[in-house]
Amino acid sequence: MTARCVLSALILAAALPATAGLVANPALRLEAEAGMGNTGAPMQERVGSGPAWINRVPAASQGREVMIAGQDGAVRFTLPRTLSAGTYTVAVTGYGQAFDGAPILAVLVNGIQKSRVTLDWAARATTSLRGVSLKPGDVLELRFVNDAYGGEGKDRNAVLDYVQLSAESTAPAFKTTASAPAPVVKASAVKAPTAKPPLVKAATPVAKAAPAAGSATVNVRSFGATGNGKTDDTAALNRAMASGAATVVFPEGQYLVSAPVIVQGNKRVIKADGNAQLVAASSFRGVPGQQRGMLWLRGVRDVTVQGLSIDGRKSTLPDQDDTLLIQGILATGSDTLIFRDLKIQDVTADGIAVLDSSNVLTEGNQITGTGRHGIWTFQTNNQVHRRNTVTGLGFTGSDDRRRRGGGIALLGTLGNGFIATDNILKQSSDTATKTEGMSQVEYRGNTIDTFGKDGIKVMPYPPKVASIRDVLIEKNTIVGIHPWRPDGSGYIVLQSVQGGRVLNNTVQGSKGEGEPYQEDAVRVNTYASGPQSSQIVIEGNDLRDTRRGVRLASDGAVVRGNTISGTSPWSRSGLIVSGQQVQILNNTFKGEVVGVLLDKGIRATRVQGNTFENHEQAAIYANNENPDTAVVDNRFGSGINMAVAGQINPGENCRGNTGGSCP
Repeated sequence: MTARCVLSALILAAALPATAGLVANPALRLEAEAGMGNTGAPMQERVGSGPAWINRVPAASQGREVMIAGQDGAVRFTLPRTLSAGTYTVAVTGYGQAFDGAPILAVLVNGIQKSRVTLDWAARATTSLRGVSLKPGDVLELRFVNDAYGGEGKDRNAVLDYVQLSAESTAPAFKTTASAPAPVVKASAVKAPTAKPPLVKAATPVAKAAPAAGSATVNVRSFGATGNGKTDDTAALNRAMASGAATVVFPEGQYLVSAPVIVQGNKRVIKADGNAQLVAASSFRGVPGQQRGMLWLRGVRDVTVQGLSIDGRKSTLPDQDDTLLIQGILATGSDTLIFRDLKIQDVTADGIAVLDSSNVLTEGNQITGTGRHGIWTFQTNNQVHRRNTVTGLGFTGSDDRRRRGGGIALLGTLGNGFIATDNILKQSSDTATKTEGMSQVEYRGNTIDTFGKDGIKVMPYPPKVASIRDVLIEKNTIVGIHPWRPDGSGYIVLQSVQGGRVLNNTVQGSKGEGEPYQEDAVRVNTYASGPQSSQIVIEGNDLRDTRRGVRLASDGAVVRGNTISGTSPWSRSGLIVSGQQVQILNNTFKGEVVGVLLDKGIRATRVQGNTFENHEQAAIYANNENPDTAVVDNRFGSGINMAVAGQINPGENCRGNTGGSCP
């Protein structure tokens, strides 16, 4: 094993008889210094030798601990072969060095985030996560996700001492004779609730002799599936799924289905061998007020679907109203799901829908032309969406019922733990991607091109969730806003967020072409009557040619190191400040009518170290009853009508500026 594991004396309990379905409660301690770093190599005892290093501290377990000081710094453990597969409590011992908020460690298993730990204590302490599924060979990782640095003595770091695993129960045995029914979501709770199991009415072709239940791998052709694109294969495919085989293979071909293909059970792989495609028959129907997936995973655990193509052929189906919902893939009441390298097109509702589930990875999928959302999750915890490409319908008009107007490329509704990295989201008829009522949200490295409302949006879900916490929007590229929906507002939108960072994103605005409804590169505000956004940092972004660069309604926010540029008359303002005690530091504002505009009654704004050029009216407008405004060490370049509009107190509040002065 790659990490030295210190076993407590409780491991002896493993030799004692256990209650059926449970194991005795051994504990396995993983010392942080014995884990591996980001590169898979041991960490060093040298300060600054990477994003994480080992310190010798007498108070630590075994006298050593790991300082995780860099963004995405991690400690990884490969779990030993002696570990029993099952459900564990993961106890994390360490402490935080806080600056502008406490450090957060994401807890991942095999690259999938399971939860997060906020180290909001300065002394060594332990916090526990229950219900984590683990097995021998799994890689358990603790990753630092919210690094921050504000200068000497202002540094946010995480310190990890050790991780202890305590068994709760063994993993349930796989059964082929019965399974729990899928949970039903009432229509009053969500627009698209979970369906009851459908009645399969497809004709049953003559089957070959099927392999015995429990075979390691089966081929759907062995159960009578033809794959000829003409014969209804629904019944044969359902027999293959009901066989209990660990792996179900679809050889190359087109498999016509007139009703859902149901997947149940645990530890299963559904995969294509060659170009295998599920195709909706013209007789496939939705159920009013319910959902139906062409492939439906019900109450499963540890299931992978890989390599299949799915064609909903919505243009060949009779007109169906908005209550008749057919997904490419639907998962309900499930845990530990992987959807990888799928090609899904032309379904009437969602490409992939996951409801009431947890621990989900979508990776490398191509989803095109869905009638509603590309990927949608509801009440689902700990999900990662990575390297997917979702292409929507673009502008469809309002009277095309068959195409249903399109929707959101990637949507998460309720739950906690949402990570979207390196996805490409194109031609979204509505918002490109949004989370509703979800905390612990990360968008990183995504490309968003052409959308009809907002680009990336993080918002509450009242009345269930009034505010959101822990949001990171980093290194995304966003372009192509359109007024296809009447209430769009911007490229990056945060509403009632407590603890949000918008870092190093690139936004290319419209320059006024296409007449967008509103156009803010970054908008931070309050949703309805919810709490105001707080602890917001907007840093290192390149924001170009939007109507307004940043519109900020958050007390105590920091806007630092951004480049915000545009051309008058379209670009009206670089930054509108609607929160108290905002710091505007070391930014470049260029070309807007007004560089920085303070709303009426805004107090104690600090504008320091910025560069201003080509502002038709004023670089800084602070003439709206804005007491205690400080304008310090800024450079006012050419093309500025007025450096500062408003009365700024002389002395400490107005000093060190070049090229212009306070009135």
